[in-house]
Amino acid sequence: PNFAIMDLSGAVHKLDEQPVAHGGFSDIYRGFLVKPSHPQQQVAIKVIVTRHSNEETDRRIQRRLAREILTWKDLDHPGVTKLLGISSGFGRFPALISPWYNNGNARAYLKTHPNANRLNLLRGVIAAIDYLHGLQPPVVHGDIKAVNVFVKDDGEACLGDFGLSRFIQKISTGLTTTVFSGTPRWMAPELYFPSGDELAPVTKEGDIYAFGCLAVEILTDQWPWYGIQSDHEVMLRVYEGQMSPRPEGELAACELSDELWTLIKFCWQYDPSRRP
Repeated sequence: PNFAIMDLSGAVHKLDEQPVAHGGFSDIYRGFLVKPSHPQQQVAIKVIVTRHSNEETDRRIQRRLAREILTWKDLDHPGVTKLLGISSGFGRFPALISPWYNNGNARAYLKTHPNANRLNLLRGVIAAIDYLHGLQPPVVHGDIKAVNVFVKDDGEACLGDFGLSRFIQKISTGLTTTVFSGTPRWMAPELYFPSGDELAPVTKEGDIYAFGCLAVEILTDQWPWYGIQSDHEVMLRVYEGQMSPRPEGELAACELSDELWTLIKFCWQYDPSRRP
C-alpha cells in the first residue's frame, strides 16, 4: 500500500532516548513533530519490538501493520486516538505516530486524579466503541482496558492502541495462545482457545465483554478478579462460566451502583449473543 500521504519520516524527533512506556511488543517514546507552517506538536512514537525475528515473521508483521494503518488512518472520532502518520528511522518497522496525551492512560490518570468523573470517562469509551462498531465494515478494537484509554487535556477519554500487540506476540513467539501478562482478565471466554494455529478472531462481542472489565477498573481502581493472582486461575473460572465477584471497598461502594453492576454483568454474559 502507498502511505506517502502520511509518511512523516524526518519530521519526527525523539525528546528522550529512553522509552516512557513498554508495551508487550512495543516501546513508546515521547517526541515532537515539525511540519512546515505548523506549530511543533508533541507526539507519541510507537516502535514495534519483536523478541525473535526472521524474514518470514518480519513479512507477516509488515502485512498486518499495513492493514492496521489502513484501518486506523481513516478513523475520525473525538474518542478515538488519531493516527497522525508513520515514520521510518526508529526500528525495523515503521513507527506509528499519534498525539501525545499529557494525562497519560486512564489507570495512571486516576491515581493522580482520584476525584475525576469516572462515569464520564466510561461514557467517552462507550461512544468510541459505538462509533467503531457502527462503521461498515465494523472496526473491532480487540484490546480494551484502562492502559489503552488515554485522557485528553479536557478530561475526556480517548481509545487508542488497537490490538496489534496480540498478533505480533503470536507470530514472534510461535505461541498459539493469545494470552500474555494480564490480558486474560479482559478477554471473553470464547477468545481463550482458538482453533488450530490461528489467533481467535477479535469480535464486537469480545469488545463488549472487555468494556465490562474496563468499567470495573475505572469505577473501583481494581482489576477484574482482583483477589486472584494467577491469570490461569482466572481463565479457568471464566471458562467455567463464573463472573468476577463484585468489588468491595470505599471507592466501589461510592462509584459502583447496583444499576452499573447489573450492566457490567450483562457485558459478561457467557453467551456472546446475550451481551448488550
